[in-house]
Amino acid sequence: MDDQLISDIKNKIRIAILLNSYEGFVNERRCIIVCTEMMSIIQIAKININPRRTFDIYIIVLQEAVKLFFHADASSGALTEVIQACINGIGGLCKTANEYNKDYYFDSIIRSVQIRAFHDWPDYGYKLLRTAVCLVCNQKQANRIYDIFYIFGKMFDGKDYADKHVIIHGIIERIEGKKAADKYLIENIHIDEMRTIAVESLIEEKEYEAAEKLCIEALQKSRRKYLNKPTIWAYYLERIYSETDNKDKLIEMFFHILFHGDMSYIKKLKELYQKEDEYITNE
Repeated sequence: MDDQLISDIKNKIRIAILLNSYEGFVNERRCIIVCTEMMSIIQIAKININPRRTFDIYIIVLQEAVKLFFHADASSGALTEVIQACINGIGGLCKTANEYNKDYYFDSIIRSVQIRAFHDWPDYGYKLLRTAVCLVCNQKQANRIYDIFYIFGKMFDGKDYADKHVIIHGIIERIEGKKAADKYLIENIHIDEMRTIAVESLIEEKEYEAAEKLCIEALQKSRRKYLNKPTIWAYYLERIYSETDNKDKLIEMFFHILFHGDMSYIKKLKELYQKEDEYITNE
């Protein structure tokens, strides 16, 4: 890590926070200004030809952004956007890392998630840990990730964070193989994030019937929970029926999504019926 570069970025962010603070607190409007400054740093990082330096910039901006939650009104969502941009950037670099950078990225992520800010905001800590899964190649590295789980603890209801299961699944697949990973997946299929992995995999393998079954089960269980919002399972079913050319079920799912609040499906229904009319006319 370039100490001078990181020091300069830290100072730039801290000056932006200081100039936009009142009695140590950053209000919503000022938080947006600080986040804009952070985003500009990220944009500059993207054009850097040195991936390791770009990685370092993402890491330091991410750390400073998570720390800002302690003394800022982040209700605008701008701070979350900065964090997500950093995590996406880190994830992209990890997936394309060469042998020279893999260990460096992995070690940096493990060090970074141990700062206090991630202890208090473990959701983001888990998301950062997820980017390191593709770098794991032995049990020693896996154990270093597992050790972090004890630091993050559990959710308020005493349950494990869903990302913990996603991380374990990814590590098992890398170290023990797909068969062992699939076994873990089935054992934890009641967790939405795990079911999503299973559905995505089944659709990719064109196992549409099995994917449909998993989606319908989840859709039925979540009916009362999401009365005014379409669930991800409805959109997956739309994709399944579209790829299998099942027009009747596709129309049914269009209406389901529309009636649950996604008004863009008015246009989709109109376009679908127009295509049907054209097909009948041409016959």
